[in-house]
Amino acid sequence: MIDFDFSINCYSCSACQTVCARNAIAMSDNCLPIVSDLCVNCGQCERVCPHINAKQYDKNILGNGYVARNVNVDIRKQSSSGGIFK
Repeated sequence: MIDFDFSINCYSCSACQTVCARNAIAMSDNCLPIVSDLCVNCGQCERVCPHINAKQYDKNILGNGYVARNVNVDIRKQSSSGGIFK
């Protein structure tokens, strides 16, 4: 089972919810995972979590990057891009 502060580290990608065979993960109104008692600690969610599996890159190689998300929660829920390209 994923064990970190979702409000800080979660990308709200819902990959954990998608891969869960027991439907033990739901997404909150803020697009953050909620893990229920149905979880059997199979580890599938940890295998797909981009935060847990983030690779460490040399910051001098990558250059600049940008992160954005739509402030409208309803648009974010319907979008796989965080609502940026809606």
